[in-house]
Amino acid sequence: MLLECGQQVSDSMHLIFSPSWVSKEPSKDHPGLYSVYVHKAITFHKGGATYIDEFLPARRVTYLVNFFTGAITHGLTDWGSNMELNLDCQMSSSQPLCDMIHDKLWTRHLMSKVGVAVPETLAFKIEDKRKEPNSDAIRVCMLGKCVKTKKSGEQPPTFEVQHRDKCQEQECSCRIEAQANIAAKTNADNTCVCIRKRIENGSVCEHGISMEQEIAKFINKPSVTGKKIVVKPSSSESYGGIGVTIHKAGNLKSITNAVENLLEKIDGNDGGETILVETFVQPISPRPIISERQSVELWKANESVSFRARSTICRDFDGKPITTSINCGLLSKDSPVNGDNTVPQGLDSTLLAYGVTDLTVRRAVDRDIRKKGEDLMRIIIEEEHKLDKEQRGGIGGYTDVIGVDFFLTDEDGEIVPVAIGVKSHDCTINGQIIDFMYHLAQQCTPINAQSIYQVCRSETEYDSATPLKQDSILGRSVRPWVRSMIQRSQDHVLDGKYILIIGAGGLGKAYMWPAAAAMGVQVILIESNPNHIAKDQVYEFINLDVEDHTRDQHHALEIVKILRIKNITVDGCVTFWDDCGPLAALCAEHLKTKGTSYASASIAKTNSYMHATIRRGNARIPHWPVANLYTAASCLISSEADIDNACKIVKFPAIMKLEYSCSAIGVTMCKTTDDVRNTYTAITSSLRTTDDCGRSGLGFNNTMLLMDYLDGSEHDIDVVVFDRKLVAAFISDNGPTNYPAYIETITLLPSSMPADKQVQLVTAAYQCCSEIGLSNGVFNVEMKMTPHRTQTARNQRPDDRPLQTSLD
Repeated sequence: MLLECGQQVSDSMHLIFSPSWVSKEPSKDHPGLYSVYVHKAITFHKGGATYIDEFLPARRVTYLVNFFTGAITHGLTDWGSNMELNLDCQMSSSQPLCDMIHDKLWTRHLMSKVGVAVPETLAFKIEDKRKEPNSDAIRVCMLGKCVKTKKSGEQPPTFEVQHRDKCQEQECSCRIEAQANIAAKTNADNTCVCIRKRIENGSVCEHGISMEQEIAKFINKPSVTGKKIVVKPSSSESYGGIGVTIHKAGNLKSITNAVENLLEKIDGNDGGETILVETFVQPISPRPIISERQSVELWKANESVSFRARSTICRDFDGKPITTSINCGLLSKDSPVNGDNTVPQGLDSTLLAYGVTDLTVRRAVDRDIRKKGEDLMRIIIEEEHKLDKEQRGGIGGYTDVIGVDFFLTDEDGEIVPVAIGVKSHDCTINGQIIDFMYHLAQQCTPINAQSIYQVCRSETEYDSATPLKQDSILGRSVRPWVRSMIQRSQDHVLDGKYILIIGAGGLGKAYMWPAAAAMGVQVILIESNPNHIAKDQVYEFINLDVEDHTRDQHHALEIVKILRIKNITVDGCVTFWDDCGPLAALCAEHLKTKGTSYASASIAKTNSYMHATIRRGNARIPHWPVANLYTAASCLISSEADIDNACKIVKFPAIMKLEYSCSAIGVTMCKTTDDVRNTYTAITSSLRTTDDCGRSGLGFNNTMLLMDYLDGSEHDIDVVVFDRKLVAAFISDNGPTNYPAYIETITLLPSSMPADKQVQLVTAAYQCCSEIGLSNGVFNVEMKMTPHRTQTARNQRPDDRPLQTSLD
């Protein structure tokens, strides 16, 4: 996990070994909470490089993964428990959430809701922390003691069954008439069970059912008779098979003694444990090896061996569960299987060892395990959203990764996964071990690398035609989790920030305002329309007419003045509206926030300047193509007198468009000089001001541009640039236009272009942004892939497209 995070975001993952390396200070943004600061840490970088670093000033933690708790370290240390209390940052699997995930009864209740098979279970609860109703597969009993309740006056005493943590050691004088009182005190969905029937004075309690009676009823059920029984505790402290015992079918005394022994061991705990009596999952039996390599016979499984399959499920950056790894451990049938006493191996080869030689059957089992784990993770996420921050262990507490343990059994000739338990964020060790094992073998042994990756690849890749990414095996089991860490960290950084947005845009931007509010972003919106739909969805709505972009200098000073009057200090300034790019850059310069310069934003908005600037990019840089290869011939037409000269520079067929246009408004193909004249007259007479068309750059002017028509496929490249470094790029393929209009009819993301063509598109887009000076921001570059090379079709503008919608 640490190395994978270093690969995705270098120098962002910090490993803390001592409480002296961190400090907690009162949160500046959340009164009553604390921020964690890192003073010393082991940091992780690309390529696996690690350093011990000290920080002055200390770095603020945006996301916490706590492995230093008593449960996870098996009691070796617990200093992380106090550190995670009352934090203001995002957190994976807080202690309260770990307790929930490790509560086998609670997770089995959720599994039954989503159709995941579980062992038939009898549960003895010591404390009613969570409500789990009885079902066909799960029976829940509350443990209690019969005690005497003293009443004043001459009325006879009454009796009730109290929860075990509230029991008082008093003698009992049992009365039949107390039954009604007990029924009223007991959860209607559960049976109240007395820990003991015989009381100290020798009388017998008749109020509750004894554990022994309840166990007898359970093991004599038709669906349970003849099956071995497993007794186990259920809590965060129950790990690695601790406390698990396996009993012969029908052995009531042995099973009852095992339950009573567990009760004695957990006596004095906080009362949060549950004891489970469940059916033993009969593992699949080895089948004859048919039509496979002869060597399989040498390592095939036998009747004495059983195996557990652990599925690792991560929450990805978009909140969707993804199964990243399924690994198996083999051990004797009579011994509890856990990650410490087995060597992990793949599901496919394990099934092969059991004689499942049909590839379609093995893949079906793989898909079934993946789906069941993801369905469980999905309902866990839903349940956590119903909890308040105290129940989640903090404002940022959510579960980002789980491990689900399955045994495979035969039912009517079908292989069925039965889930026996769920683990929290300490579940990834076996998945990471197998990642390292495959990575090691791939790197330094003459093994069929394609076969290795076939074991490691995800279900979605089984039938993919894309090349095998053999270098991505290391870190595969936690990759989506790391993406989620980064996403949630970024959300935390944005929480409480004051962001100035210039121009609200149309209905296509409506999704942004609730999304920003959900992340805690305080939006100060500058908008010309006083009745815009975003008016009541932002922190501060400022109605200011900024449609005339020839007065952007004046508008910028006016915006800064208004902010000062309102005493608002902004942390950033952006725009998602094409025409407002230069104005937003001006505001950022005046407010001294991060952004691109006004000069470069103006070049990006002005088609002719943009092409002319790129054409001048003839520097020979060894590792880059020459930038002027990316542009085509073009000429500005300010009046009809410019048309003849423009037609000499540009080849026909040509494209005529507005100088400041966007969204293909006014774009027209011209095949002759007369077409150019007619088009110029038609467009300049119909599109003059923003009243004629609100989104066409007419707030600047309506001059025209004539440029070469570029044949080929059209693509949008959305690039993220920070301090002139390329951070990310997303390519979308645009479908054909509905000629004579030039707006694409469809968009495909991710791109279907060959890898080398995608490399050309990303490189060209980034180079064009660099040539015109765009240093910070998210920009959209529209390009054509011609038969010769990649060429720019439109300006590098602030990215105002709903990219998230496209990704979804």
